[in-house]
This record gives sequence, structure tokens and C-alpha cells, in this order.
Amino acid sequence: MKKPYMMFAVVLAFIACVFLNSCKKDSDGDAGLLELSTDGSEWKACDEEATEEAAVTDKKPPETSGEKEDKPAEEEAPLTVTVYVCGEVLRPGVYELSEGARIVDALMAAGGFTSAAADDYLNQAQMLTDGGKVYVPSRQELREGEGLSVFADENTASDASDGGLININKADKTQLMTISGVGEAKAEKIIAYREEFGGFKAIEDIMNIPGIKEGMFSKIKDQICVK
Repeated sequence: MKKPYMMFAVVLAFIACVFLNSCKKDSDGDAGLLELSTDGSEWKACDEEATEEAAVTDKKPPETSGEKEDKPAEEEAPLTVTVYVCGEVLRPGVYELSEGARIVDALMAAGGFTSAAADDYLNQAQMLTDGGKVYVPSRQELREGEGLSVFADENTASDASDGGLININKADKTQLMTISGVGEAKAEKIIAYREEFGGFKAIEDIMNIPGIKEGMFSKIKDQICVK
């Protein structure tokens, strides 16, 4: 009777040993799993190389700007006009002025008028053109009736002149006095006539002015125009 119990006890002991060995292996495996897990930042089993690869992948390369810094725009040289100022000015000569300058600016650059200048002859508000000429006549030149053609150029021409001709519908008294034989009195009559009748319709109408007849008209018809 003792032998069966002894056999049974041996089998139980064998089973117990097998069970204990199995538990030990499981325990060792869990310890290994735990040890691997605690090396990482998360509580999970992971391969060390895979972790490093993921870390490298997550790293972003430093940003580099492929755009070049914009260079400051070069300042453009200011535009200018060059004109010759002569006649009755204090400092005749060639002057360089800013684009958009007017005759008055050229006269100031040349020092202004002399005492003999016909200072109201030019349209000082007129804009200058590059390469032009500004001529200031004297009052004596105008009295002698040498004609606008002596002084006219692209800068002295105005609404009162057309290709060197005096527009008798727009010329002021000084400009009218540049017409041969037209003095101050006749110039004032011309102005009074166009104010009363609304201007001259043709150059022949100037003979309606007292003191201007066919003989005088034949001398001045190539100096005047109407517009």
C-alpha cells in the first residue's frame, strides 16, 4: 500500500518541479521585458535600433532660406533739362535744371533780369525743354520793332505766337509792340477791339484799327496771325 502512495508522491513532486521551472522561466521573461521597457520613454517592448531610427526620422533638418536678401533698389538719377539763357540777364550761360522747370527757374539761375530787360515779354510760367534757349530782349529792341522772330524759339513761344508770328487775338501789349509800326497806342487799340468784337476773324481785320491801313498791313501781314 505504501508503494502506490510513494509513486503518487513522486509524480506530484515531478509535476511541482516542472511547474516551478516554468514559472521561473516566465518570471525571467517578464523581467527581461520589463527591463527592455524601462530603457525607453514608453512602457512597451521595442527594438533599440527601431527606436533610434524613429528618433532620427522625427528630427527635422534645420530650415535654410533659399531666398536671397533683396538688395535695396538703386536710386534713379534725377531727370534734368539743359537750357541756354541769354539776352538781358545778369549771368548768361548754359544751365542744368530739374525736369519740369519753367522759364522763371531758368531766369533765376541766370541771376535775373538786367535793368534794360523787357521783363514782361516772356511767358515765365512756360515749361522748359531740353536743349532749348531762353532769350530775353531789351525794351529798346521791342520799341525798334525788330520782330518776335529775332527772339523766338521753342521756349519763348507761347499761345501768343505761332511759328514766330504774333497772334493778334492773344498777344499782350508788349508782344503786340513787336509788330513793325505798332507802338503802345496801337497795341492798346488792338486789345480794345478784340475785347469789344470778340477777336479778329482774319488778319485783314486789323485794318479796322485806326492808323493801320493797307500800306502798313502789307508790311506786317507776314508777322501776324489769328487763331
